[in-house]
Amino acid sequence: MASGSGRHVIVGREPELTAIHSCLQHAAEGHSRTLVVTGMAGIGKTSLVRESLTDVVGSAREYHVLAGACLPLQTLTVPLQPLRAALRDTASEAAERLAAIDDIDRAPRAFDAYVDEVSAERPLVLFVDDVQWADQSTLDVLLYLAAGPRDRALALVVAARDDVLPDGHPLHRWLADVQRLPGVDTLHVGPLDRHGTEQQLMALTDVAPHQSLVDDVFIKAEGNPYCTRLLVHGVSPDARLLPDLPSANLLAAVKRDWHELGEAARQVTSLVAAGGRPVTLNLLEAVADDLGIPDVRPALEEAVTRRILRLSEPDGYWFQHPLQAEALDSELGATRMETWHAAYAKQLEKATADEKPNVSAAMALSDHHHRSGNAPAAYAWALRAWDLAGAARTSPELRRLLRRAIDVRPSVPDAAETLDDLLELLRSAAEAGGAFGDQLVAVNALLERIDETVQPLEAGWLRVQRSRLHTLTGAGTPEPAEALIAVHLTRADPSSWQHAVAQAELVRAMVWADDPGAEAHAKKAVTIARRTGNPHALAFALCARAMVATVQGSSANAVEYAEEAGRVALDAKDWHAYQHAIAWQVNAASPPVSAAVADVLSRARREMSTGGAPHVQVAICAAFEAEKRLLIGDWQVCRDLLRISLGSSDPGPFVDIQSRLAAAMLDAFQGRTRQASMQLERATELLATPGLHPNDSLATATALVALASGEPEVALRAAVHALRARGARPHLCEWLVPLAARAMADLTESRRSPSEDGMPTDIDDLVREFPTIVVEAGDDPESQPHLRLMQGWYDTEEARARATERGAKDNAGLGDRWRGVAASSEAAELPWIGAYAWWRAAESLLAQGPSQRRRGIDAWRRAERLARQLDARAILDDVGTLGRIARVPQPATASTPPATNSTEAGAGELPAPLPGLTDREREILGHVVSGSTYSEIAAALFISEKTVSSHISNLLRKTGTASRVELSRLATRVTAQAGGQEELG
Repeated sequence: MASGSGRHVIVGREPELTAIHSCLQHAAEGHSRTLVVTGMAGIGKTSLVRESLTDVVGSAREYHVLAGACLPLQTLTVPLQPLRAALRDTASEAAERLAAIDDIDRAPRAFDAYVDEVSAERPLVLFVDDVQWADQSTLDVLLYLAAGPRDRALALVVAARDDVLPDGHPLHRWLADVQRLPGVDTLHVGPLDRHGTEQQLMALTDVAPHQSLVDDVFIKAEGNPYCTRLLVHGVSPDARLLPDLPSANLLAAVKRDWHELGEAARQVTSLVAAGGRPVTLNLLEAVADDLGIPDVRPALEEAVTRRILRLSEPDGYWFQHPLQAEALDSELGATRMETWHAAYAKQLEKATADEKPNVSAAMALSDHHHRSGNAPAAYAWALRAWDLAGAARTSPELRRLLRRAIDVRPSVPDAAETLDDLLELLRSAAEAGGAFGDQLVAVNALLERIDETVQPLEAGWLRVQRSRLHTLTGAGTPEPAEALIAVHLTRADPSSWQHAVAQAELVRAMVWADDPGAEAHAKKAVTIARRTGNPHALAFALCARAMVATVQGSSANAVEYAEEAGRVALDAKDWHAYQHAIAWQVNAASPPVSAAVADVLSRARREMSTGGAPHVQVAICAAFEAEKRLLIGDWQVCRDLLRISLGSSDPGPFVDIQSRLAAAMLDAFQGRTRQASMQLERATELLATPGLHPNDSLATATALVALASGEPEVALRAAVHALRARGARPHLCEWLVPLAARAMADLTESRRSPSEDGMPTDIDDLVREFPTIVVEAGDDPESQPHLRLMQGWYDTEEARARATERGAKDNAGLGDRWRGVAASSEAAELPWIGAYAWWRAAESLLAQGPSQRRRGIDAWRRAERLARQLDARAILDDVGTLGRIARVPQPATASTPPATNSTEAGAGELPAPLPGLTDREREILGHVVSGSTYSEIAAALFISEKTVSSHISNLLRKTGTASRVELSRLATRVTAQAGGQEELG
């Protein structure tokens, strides 16, 4: 699809692209292959094939590509039209003769002979699009080619819509015939899933969209990329929902085929759209008769034949694509809307008069009465639907009806239910469904209405809920003041379970506020909860004990409390308490990042899924596990988990924040800096007050993204500001000092100093302020491998910065230090740091000359292998550049990917000049960066090797570098920084 910035982007189609590339690869290997690509209109068939063709045209293997499209001609037939169009731009005598063929009977053999001729010289790709509109002569030629010899270099790719083929269409037989042939594959392109839709929206808008917007688009477009693009055209990138009315472009697109229906069919399909959901024939005929609309059955047959409607028994008639229903419904007009919806309500009530209505009918009646202006009836049927729903009361649709009932309750004076009754229904339904936003709305409304002096226990419990929901909705960590009020209120009955949970919530708030008095409250909470026997209170009280033990460094005790809390909560199916217990079991683990910890989260996630927990609770667990899997290098599993946490419905701000931060780090590690920045921007936006969220990894993610983007100053600022902040340390705080040191070393290498006041100005300033890494409360740096790794990394970045300050000749020993960091990363299960450390080790060792070359090449190969396993494209780029500069011999099977995050100078040129160099020195420097030897430079510039050596000596002296490798590193770094600044500017 075309993005908003004009770039061509394909998202969520890896299997499909692989299938097309496989077909093309067969042709490259001299084998004939046919691929039939099918899918509904707008699903992206053409884009997929053209993207693949673009790839092969730009590849090292030269293909001959022919492409033509069939046209939906209405009044004439042009034999072989797409094949003639494909040959039009081919400058050859054979192509001209073939295009001029008048005898259609000769066409198959003539075209086959042409294919033989061309494919004998190079692989031939023939792409014919929209063959549902092909004439019979074109279909005959394509079938003849598909049945041709298997030993010729031909890739035949045809694409067809499969949603508009009426019975008896010629393509049905052609598809059946061609699929029986050997060497023919079929690729059906289905809709994107929700994650794919989100990726498409990111590409279209250049921002990470709100999850509510993703939901809205996914529901309406059903994963159709073309419809998605139409839906968001002109919509603000920051929108939370689509506009109420479809755009003119969208209306025109989705109504194109509808306009071809007869007048009666158009009216009946509009009546179906007003139904809002699939409509049975009996109901539709009754409503139409009430409104005086004739010829319902012939109109329905026409609409089904033309693929506007589909009939699914027993549900009834509905649209092939719901956007058509929305478009038609939006154009009803006020008068027709009231009349038609009143008719639907009347006939539905008749249909349910003699029998108990089901939930769906009750919901439909509430909606139709609402749109016809009958508020009391809409209210009554909304609550009737609620009564009928049973276990389905947690669904978003039922909560929507409850919100409607709350809104219209003032206009229904004789209603039996009070507003408090309705708010409590909404609160409980939202809690059971994990809808934290709705739950918070209901809790706030109930707190506004309650008399705390009359109902202190209930008021205290509501305040506890509000405190928890503030965290779950991304509004911040708990405030002790709110919990203190809850404790005060519930002292009305100090032996109550409400008092126990208030004490536990106070502990949670005190821990985040670094208040040392939390332990006494935690003990009291457990004592009271055990006496009451309330599992909800006991689970949270035990979690409070686990929190206190964790910050006190008593990991074993913390794990014991958290495990008991988890068992209690799981038995009671209290999913919020269970997720809370698992989180603190993980927080207390030593080390907190490992495969074992990730497995704990995986088991908990499966327990919740099989136990019927709300999706959002499962998503929270998936988000936590995604981060752990990412850090230990299981990036494919991380990616799959992020699809769970972000992929099926709006997960709420808390999950959204955690997932986006993990996604930003994954993208940064793998070199997708633009996408990483978008994820980070959305997480930052959701964290409206970042200072109130010390338990997130925003600072670490920001520093990682900035370093991957070539912005060490931004990374330094993010890390130092977070390290200086008061209160509890941010999540992953142990990364911050090493990342700050890396940023400082990068700035030192580029001869820059931080420009922001208050930032450390050099490595000495940083070490004075932070002599060691910063850890979370209760952590012991000496006993945990990952903390020892972080300290070693910090020390080695400090050494790198100091070596740069003193001059590159002081580089001796730095390579061994980096090797030590790399070895420590294996023990700590943190391979991303290992790949980076091996690259730095190779860089340092190769710069020391022949004596360290063997060890440098070994480190280079380790860096290359590990970075390739991690798909760490940014490090692969750096490794590839280093290998080229140092002329590292590569195995025949190895291939270093092209640079994607830096601008490399070509031979004889350097886009970003170093200061103080002559034109000849700049010219020679370009050759040095490209990896040329002295003799190659001399030959290229027609000068002697001695003159080359003299110029390189001057370059080393002027730049303060000690070797050609050091010189090339400096030049490449300056070039990359200049390119990034130009791009940002």
